[in-house]
Amino acid sequence: MKKAILIISSSILCLFLTAFTIQTILNWKIDSANAQVKFSIMSDGKETKGMFTGVKGDISFDNNDLANSHFNCTIDVSTLNTGVGGRDNHLESKDFFDVAKFPVATFKSATIEKANAGFKAIGSMTIKDSTKQITIPFTFETNNGKSVFKGAVTIDRNDYGVGKADSEPDPIKVTIEIPVEKQ
Repeated sequence: MKKAILIISSSILCLFLTAFTIQTILNWKIDSANAQVKFSIMSDGKETKGMFTGVKGDISFDNNDLANSHFNCTIDVSTLNTGVGGRDNHLESKDFFDVAKFPVATFKSATIEKANAGFKAIGSMTIKDSTKQITIPFTFETNNGKSVFKGAVTIDRNDYGVGKADSEPDPIKVTIEIPVEKQ
């Protein structure tokens, strides 16, 4: 009888500790007010830079438990800002992002892996009605109690039907900075 009680007590303790361990990776809240996704693209020999600020989502991350870590994030495309109002309006139109019909872009990771200089998130990027598999290399830093995910990736706007289609690749450099707080 004592042996049965000991086994049951041990099992309950293990379940409790496992639940606590899993909970530690589910505690990241995006600081949406300070999160930024910046982009730059060369067009007609000129560089156009801009950013999106409407980042929201669910981030579960533990660098010691990558198998249970994930990103499921969205960007409010209407937060696009290049510093030129007329250009922003044109980029939000049907000619480019078609914000009225496709108000958000999403990234959902399938796996997160260790990489040479940090980590990489492999998953699906959806812009407008096109979804492509991409890999986003990133780092996770904590300094002075503040934590931030930083990453960079190059995508081809043609893959997502943004703007007039070109036969040549049209790369867009994207940098990501997402401050988070442990909940």
